Amino acid sequence: MVSPPPDGAAPLKAPISDVDPFSSDFFENPFAAHEELREAGPVVRLSRYGVWAAAGYQEVHASSTQRDAFAPGGFGAATMRRATRAS
Repeated sequence: MVSPPPDGAAPLKAPISDVDPFSSDFFENPFAAHEELREAGPVVRLSRYGVWAAAGYQEVHASSTQRDAFAPGGFGAATMRRATRAS
């Protein structure tokens, strides 16, 4: 779940992707999906799960080493599982 922006702040705008990292297509050829995500932007919203994703090395490294700054509500597959249960 994404928190609303503070009063007066503009909402975040990011590319939205239909990539499904749990689909058989993804597992058969993850390189195409990773390239699509990297080309879309540094942070992409995965429409199926309602979560944010990053595929570039710098973004993944920063988000995994600074979890509190990037994902105070959770990080990784567990977050995606909670997001799908809530919808």
